[in-house]
Amino acid sequence: MYGNTDGVKKWNNAFPKLMQYLDRPYKDEISKSILDCLKNADTDINSKHCSILLLLNNVLKPTKVTRIFKPSVLVAQEDVILFAATDDDASATLDKFMEEYTKHGFQPVPKLIAIGENVTSLDGEFQVRYKNFTYRFNTLIRAIDVLLKCSAVFGLEHSRISSSIEPNSSRTISSPALPNNLEHINRAAVAFTLELHNETNIHRSDVTTIQKKTSQLNTDIVLKLEDVLDKVLTGDENAQTKFELRKYLDRLNQPFDFIDTDYKFLKYIENLGIFRFPKTIAIEKKIFVNLLNRCDIDAATKRLMLLHPGV
Repeated sequence: MYGNTDGVKKWNNAFPKLMQYLDRPYKDEISKSILDCLKNADTDINSKHCSILLLLNNVLKPTKVTRIFKPSVLVAQEDVILFAATDDDASATLDKFMEEYTKHGFQPVPKLIAIGENVTSLDGEFQVRYKNFTYRFNTLIRAIDVLLKCSAVFGLEHSRISSSIEPNSSRTISSPALPNNLEHINRAAVAFTLELHNETNIHRSDVTTIQKKTSQLNTDIVLKLEDVLDKVLTGDENAQTKFELRKYLDRLNQPFDFIDTDYKFLKYIENLGIFRFPKTIAIEKKIFVNLLNRCDIDAATKRLMLLHPGV
């Protein structure tokens, strides 16, 4: 994405698409809080950029860097951006990182540092440090541009912990190749939920419980699949393969998150054209008859409306 004079421009073009594709369920609380920061309309633009870089590690997951060392997503997030409250703290944080990093037999690498305690409390200064050199910037994207040019122009090694992105990866991230498969899972989740609602002996509140228990079952299955994949995959797969697989597993992990409330469910099936919201008709301007109570739908009427929307 970087390495030439158009680096910042390319980032700005990719930014909206990255926000869209990173809006997904995450397992760990840190990633969930980072996503909240990204989606908050009041969040500073530099904090949004930081959030995107951190969340990308959930999509392009780190692979084994040595025979016995495979970084976690959290370790990769800490590798992408080092946070430090002050300039002095930045030096200490970098020294600690390099001490751990070089233990694996790696050479020192340029590092991106954000002055601030975390992604939500930035001071507005960003640094690229390499040995005795420190470059300071007031925007994150400019710091990223220089960091990547350290490798592209000066030939310095990029950190081996976080996944590297090939020059064409921006196309991979902005155009994932699984929309049909993901939509298939969405439709299956809707069909499953409709079948539950059609059972006259299942209360509407029980449907939500069943969805949650089914999601938990899926989560357990996906965790097992991930363990198997970690043993099978070599780490040499291209970024597109990893991105598509990750997105597919994420949807399997939480198949009902887009219809997990009454409103979202009814709105979704309304958009599909298989449901219409109830209407109230006034008779002689005094008497009001509610044809269908949206909050407490009679099971038989509800089933008729869902299966026969033209009625």
